[in-house]
Amino acid sequence: MKKISEIQFARFIPLSVIILAASAAVALFAGCPGVSPVINGFHLFTLLFSVFCNNIIFFDERAAWQTSVVRIFFFTNVMYVFIAGVVFSLFRSDLTVALFVYFLENFTMLLADAAGVLWTAPGWLYAVLLFMLGAGHLAFYLRAEQVFQKVHLLKRFPPVYITLFAVSFMAVNISSFAGGQSGERGTFRGVDYARNARTKQAAAPGFRERYGYNISPGTDIVIIILEGVSDEYFYSSNSRYLNDPAQAVKAANFFVPTPHTSLSVYSLLTGNYGDYRSRQRVTDYDAANSFPSLMRSRGYKTYFIYSGPTYFEGLHDILKKFDLTVINKEKLEALKDPRNGRPYKTFNWGVDDAALIHASADILSDASGPCLFYIGLSSTHSPYFNPDPENFCRFDNSSAEGRYRNSIEYSISVIDRLIETFTRRGRDALFIIVADHGESFGQEGFSKHSFSLYNTEVRVPFIMIHRSFGGRLSRFNGAIIDVYPSLADMMGLDLPASVDGRSFFSENYSLSLFLSSWRDGSNKGLILGDRKWIYSRKPGTLYEMKIDDSGRIDLTRDPGKNSFVKFLNRQY
Repeated sequence: MKKISEIQFARFIPLSVIILAASAAVALFAGCPGVSPVINGFHLFTLLFSVFCNNIIFFDERAAWQTSVVRIFFFTNVMYVFIAGVVFSLFRSDLTVALFVYFLENFTMLLADAAGVLWTAPGWLYAVLLFMLGAGHLAFYLRAEQVFQKVHLLKRFPPVYITLFAVSFMAVNISSFAGGQSGERGTFRGVDYARNARTKQAAAPGFRERYGYNISPGTDIVIIILEGVSDEYFYSSNSRYLNDPAQAVKAANFFVPTPHTSLSVYSLLTGNYGDYRSRQRVTDYDAANSFPSLMRSRGYKTYFIYSGPTYFEGLHDILKKFDLTVINKEKLEALKDPRNGRPYKTFNWGVDDAALIHASADILSDASGPCLFYIGLSSTHSPYFNPDPENFCRFDNSSAEGRYRNSIEYSISVIDRLIETFTRRGRDALFIIVADHGESFGQEGFSKHSFSLYNTEVRVPFIMIHRSFGGRLSRFNGAIIDVYPSLADMMGLDLPASVDGRSFFSENYSLSLFLSSWRDGSNKGLILGDRKWIYSRKPGTLYEMKIDDSGRIDLTRDPGKNSFVKFLNRQY
């Protein structure tokens, strides 16, 4: 075995430089914030492990094993950079150990989907892959390590190189947790930075004081989550339940802080803002103080039924952390429609939402106590699936927007049937209908979702239905982070911990919500009362407007703009 001072390192340095350059290119083209994808733990671990193998285990420089170790190090990192680029570019999610393990655990189920994912990967990723392979081949052929051997510090074991790499890696990861609350002071057009800063809210009940009762604790809670439905596109005039003045109340204005599915689901479960910068992480504290945990402590069984896939962006891991019983697309595809005995229709994102009715009925047939359901519909996800085009064809099915609107009408019919499934069995149920985000069709220059902070993407429908309302509930404003504390308030339950949201029934409730586009945070915003601000980093514009996006005032050249933008960036 060699002495530590004799350990050779230079053979790995040119390959490591190629990997770092390719990682930087992927981070740049994919829009990754910062340099965290460049200085990654996988590269550091495999580098140190390979050096150890090459010098301690296979220390004979003439052995073929040494070359094999160097080649394995390089090609595993090439594949890591490529796959990490594919995952981030398509799903805006980091390639983590948990995601890799989940893929291995469900290998047979996900293999077919993986082929489709690789087919849709952007072309520049394949260009980066070819660059890495070509540069690596030249490095081997030209024996590039001989250049580095002439550098005195790199002749033998270079502690400077490893130390700088490790320190940079730790600094990047530590900085990723920075941010949060603001120490900024001052005001901007009526926004007091200290008074309006983001803070955790203690319970502030108001439902019983306002309406004189609470929802009984044995009531089923059914939270129905529409996929990508803007409030302006949500027309429920044909519904038997959503417009019933004796049972239903619709929010006047209801918003999500980031127009992205996994973050909205996290907010529904916890009452907190999600982390728009990366794949959502769930702590034991989150899970223990969540709404599902609170209801389980009162004897409820908790379910998450989703007609789409749950393996994107770690959603499946999020749901497992909250100890929810998950029924997803893969399980629903095994069911057969009792109306015709055939499997439910599928599309590339999900299965016919009608399968949710089937799954809910199966659970209710065996349920011996109260239940909490999160039921996610997927037909309104692009490419906007309509399994019954003969009956839902009011709009042009040849256009994306027309298919979208028809799929919304189909989803509303499914919601009616879901509600009927509970009422027909005599279950006392409180229904919440909400969307995870909206959808853009060219408005303000945006398409699909995740990036615009205008109302097409952040303003969503929110309806509550219960037989006890009797038309007494008045319309209100709210946000998705307020749903958990509001439900606890309606049922007379104490929150186990402070949350970002607040009950919209509390006496002094006023809508206050920070906004951010997904992943890079290039657009920031704030809703305060009946006003809204949107800052766009790329053009550097700042607009103030009414809550309905009208009456815009250009504040781009306002002298207080920079302090206000700094405040927004520190809050969310």
